[in-house]
Amino acid sequence: MEICKETIPTSRSCNWPLVREVNDLTLTEDDDTFMSDGCPASITASILPRAAPTPDIEHQLFSIASGVALDYAEDYQWSSFHSWYALEQAKSHSDTINTDTYWDSVRPFGSCLGVSTHIYHALRSVISAHPNPKVAAYADTVQLMTSTQHSDSESSYHAIIALCFATHAIIIDHALHPEAFSIPLGGEFTMHAFLPAYGPLGQERYKYFLAADDKYVLVMESMLKSAPPMSMTPMDVALSVLQLAIPAALQVKPLKGEQDVYLPPRKNVTMRALMDEEPSFIPFTPLHGRYLIDACSVQVSFEDATISAQVPRADWLDREQGKSWRGVMGEFDACVEKGETNVLVTVKLGARTSSTLSEREKMQLGMLCALVEEFGMDREVIVDMVAAVVGVWAPYRGESA
Repeated sequence: MEICKETIPTSRSCNWPLVREVNDLTLTEDDDTFMSDGCPASITASILPRAAPTPDIEHQLFSIASGVALDYAEDYQWSSFHSWYALEQAKSHSDTINTDTYWDSVRPFGSCLGVSTHIYHALRSVISAHPNPKVAAYADTVQLMTSTQHSDSESSYHAIIALCFATHAIIIDHALHPEAFSIPLGGEFTMHAFLPAYGPLGQERYKYFLAADDKYVLVMESMLKSAPPMSMTPMDVALSVLQLAIPAALQVKPLKGEQDVYLPPRKNVTMRALMDEEPSFIPFTPLHGRYLIDACSVQVSFEDATISAQVPRADWLDREQGKSWRGVMGEFDACVEKGETNVLVTVKLGARTSSTLSEREKMQLGMLCALVEEFGMDREVIVDMVAAVVGVWAPYRGESA
């Protein structure tokens, strides 16, 4: 069955660019939450910093990094779904994956690695084009940094952009913090707290320091969970898709209680959006006279055959900007969980046994599409998620995907 916009209250085709084929599927027991407790790189991993620039050059570099970070925070959205779906589409059409255009094919979405790759090229370009040659000379200081050089799951690595100097480091962590920030050597920086659709509150911080062997080390660690720190080291951009993105996106997991059923882990999309009123609960960044927040988190669970959306309650639904939805929420028919800060809407699909959407599913999905559109997400994302759930269960319903 083809899932299309009109099915969710048009037949459409997905045009994914051609590129190199990857056939191996990795089976793993790792958890599929955004940050992993189990895969930190060695704390001894080190980096080679540049000599510190003059205060004036340092100020200009940070100003450039700040502008680029905010541009991408506003225009690009974190997603583990889109990189996986691009591979699924290529596999289903016997296409190959072009590693050079892989991240372009999913714009304006991308994983931490995908958006960091865009920022890497953009920041280097802006700095190298600076009219002051003393500033332009620092373009090659921009580095893609990751917590590992190889990965077999999306939850076991993280990627950022860093400019590391002997006295400080300038960091852009698009996935977890909308602004660039600077850490003095021996110092630390705590990023915005975040609330995933499922799971406890999270908050990370970075530390930049000299280890006992006088090696420069940049680590990210959880403020709220007992987990080893993740050490960030330079990654070759040209190798990152093959060594990190593709193997991680191809991860599948055995379904508990079922024999010979292997499914992808949960996939997520987080939409940042501008609020009219200053939020009271959600961390925000002032931008264009409004307030940029992590506003809408959508998750597809293949195991449960569900699609969920988490949106702000106190900072949106209960305010003027979201008032039109207050009465509508009750029409989702008992699939809404309201907390003090957020509202979680979950639509359960019958994809494990049927490729056909029921009238109730169509109604709920239509409302879910309208809800996420309030935060700038195109309904095609939900359409693709539904198609993906139906597709991965097809072999276990005795159908071809």
